[in-house]
Amino acid sequence: PRAVQKGSVFDLDGSSSTDPDLGKPGAPGNNQTFTWICKELTVNDQGVESESACDDQLDKLFQSKGKILRGVGEKIRIGPRYKFTLTYQNAGLTDSFSTIVTAVNDPVPVVSVATPDPATVSSTAPLRLRGSVKRATGAGEGKIRVSWSSSPPLDFTDESLFATPVDSPHLAIKENVLVPGEKYVFTLEARQDGQSVDGFASTGEVSVVGPPDPGVVSATPAEGDALDTAFTISTEGWGGGSMRYTLGYVASGANGREVDVELLSGSTATSVSGLLPANVSSDFVRIFAVAEAANAFGASARVEGTVRVRATRAGDETKAARRALETAMRVGDPSMRAAAVVAAVAALNGAPTPGEGEDDDARREIRAGAMIAVAAAATRAIEDAAGGVEIDPDALSTYVSAIAAVAAVPREVSKSTAELGLAATTGLLRARSSRPAPVEVTSAAAATISGAIDVHLDSLLVDRSKPPSPSPSSPGDAGDATLNSTVSPDGSVAAASAARVGSRRRSRHRRLLTSAVADGNSTADATTTIDGAPVIDPLVAKALDGSVAAAFSVTRGQAPNETGAELVDNRVAISARRYHVDDLEADAVSLRAPHVSAATYSLPKSVAAAATRVGTHADVFLYRWTGTALASATRVMTDASAIDVVYADGSRPSFKSNEEIYASIPFTGAGLETLEKVIYEYRCARHSGGVWRTDEPEVRTVSVTEADGGSVTCAGRGDALIGYALGAVIAPINFTLVADETSKGSTAQGYWFFMAGLAVFTVLLSVCCLRSGMRRYQVKIANKDDYEITN
Repeated sequence: PRAVQKGSVFDLDGSSSTDPDLGKPGAPGNNQTFTWICKELTVNDQGVESESACDDQLDKLFQSKGKILRGVGEKIRIGPRYKFTLTYQNAGLTDSFSTIVTAVNDPVPVVSVATPDPATVSSTAPLRLRGSVKRATGAGEGKIRVSWSSSPPLDFTDESLFATPVDSPHLAIKENVLVPGEKYVFTLEARQDGQSVDGFASTGEVSVVGPPDPGVVSATPAEGDALDTAFTISTEGWGGGSMRYTLGYVASGANGREVDVELLSGSTATSVSGLLPANVSSDFVRIFAVAEAANAFGASARVEGTVRVRATRAGDETKAARRALETAMRVGDPSMRAAAVVAAVAALNGAPTPGEGEDDDARREIRAGAMIAVAAAATRAIEDAAGGVEIDPDALSTYVSAIAAVAAVPREVSKSTAELGLAATTGLLRARSSRPAPVEVTSAAAATISGAIDVHLDSLLVDRSKPPSPSPSSPGDAGDATLNSTVSPDGSVAAASAARVGSRRRSRHRRLLTSAVADGNSTADATTTIDGAPVIDPLVAKALDGSVAAAFSVTRGQAPNETGAELVDNRVAISARRYHVDDLEADAVSLRAPHVSAATYSLPKSVAAAATRVGTHADVFLYRWTGTALASATRVMTDASAIDVVYADGSRPSFKSNEEIYASIPFTGAGLETLEKVIYEYRCARHSGGVWRTDEPEVRTVSVTEADGGSVTCAGRGDALIGYALGAVIAPINFTLVADETSKGSTAQGYWFFMAGLAVFTVLLSVCCLRSGMRRYQVKIANKDDYEITN
């Protein structure tokens, strides 16, 4: 039901009606039709509701066969309640939907809210309701206040039940809040200050399906040896009809985080066999089973158990992992093979790290082999999501977590292995999906990205002990990574080879966060330069591109103002949030990634104003990377930071030529010494075309503060800072004076005469002092390393 002001612009839009089988191989052809029906509803004294035909004006309008009916608001009357129904037909199959409308005289806000499709939802997943509120024509400028209600009622005063504010047109209800078996109707109300009547709209009935009754999970045998005993994990006792099961164990991943390793995913089988790694902190490994009923619309339940797994004898961990990897690689099914190799590598994640030597090299080989197997399975999942099909959420979670587990110890990962893991992770995050990626998935991705940067930094330490070798790729192949116009609204970016980047001159002003990462060997020497400036390493460029994919995967499918994500790891920090356009302006003056070394950005008011013209939300992404990862010709004084803003239609802000974005960047490097300040200064630098640049007129250094840790304030004109990494470097002082910084006349000439006289006096005084204080000493410098001094 909804209230509409008589005479206002009110149309009925059925264009989103579709046949899900349309276009599939073997499906019937497209012969869809749209039939509109109008009825007036009346209630008699006994409370019985009846339907009757609408008046001639409305009846004539509803004879249309089009997808959209326009001008309905002009023809409805005050008094009746109207029932408008659309029947959609294609290939002999039909479906209908109705809405109830009441006309009022007051200029009430125009409210709409969509019923979820399908209208049956899972109690164990968030429910997102999308509404809109518009000001009625001639209603004045009073503030519009919105609220939600439901039947049966929810406690809308309890903020812990919701992932969005409850005074927003979009509402996200957290998982496990809705009661299974209930049918809910949600109503969005809006009242404008100065008006006495609310505008409102309601959803249709939303049915809630709950998870199956829990069973049990167990392992046979009850105990055994890590990477040696073949355990069988089984589950039984679930209630709720036909089931699909996911079975696995909990392993140690990056930075000691626990990750789920799935040995069986979404299968009707109730058991699976495999090797298990030992637990780092105890003799017991956690095992789990997740069950989802076939008709539960994603509702699932999880149970856990434990099994005793004795650790491998100290010193034999690498040998045991190699044997397990060799066994796993003989498994025929790619997904089962990927799960098996993770067990081999997970055993090394908690084992003592050896010193440099044969054992260390062996671990790199083991992780390389495991990454090949996991990346191959991930690639198949990505390919299955082609052609408009969404990626399986279980596959996304499984493989991103598996890659993080394989790459959990950066010193045991080669650059090629890290690059393979990054490519697979980025591909998984960018695969088509209408759902936000779970926080455990994006956290695992951040760990993989951070670890790849660690791998690069470790390689620099090794490279410095070796003579420089020619780079296998040209400077132009060093790679850039961006958020330029090639990024689509869902965050996908078309890959481009370095050859397509073009010449050095054309690639000079490319955003750092581009997907145009080099296709060549990522082991390029760190000293590769463009015009004498060190170029970003291709592995780091891909890590930045992965950061972008992780950020976009957080906000896709979210409601405005829904809780975003803050991903913090050793080398990278990412913030991703979807703002409602009405709330962007307040926060736009102080935006920062979740790290003390990240820059704080201040955006012009025009950013929020433009967002209101293109949709209901704007995504704001903030990044921080360790500054040492981006090579510089001089010292990098800060970490690298970046900001990106993407509107609802996929566009980015467009600024006037005199508008600037400000960024305050905290110092993280050692400051300049007193003598260094004679020829060096702190300067804002933008990373574009693969190098730090301080000579771009669009970016200026506003101020430098060395107190309290120090910071540099930068300003970027236009969109110079959107999508670019920003930092502060040590740069030579530019002593060149422009015309308006010089003056002519007797004052300037007198100054130089005075300075010349002072210099002559200083020289004479110095000579006199030396003759009187040091004339007894005679110094002789020999043409060899040692010299003698005679008195």
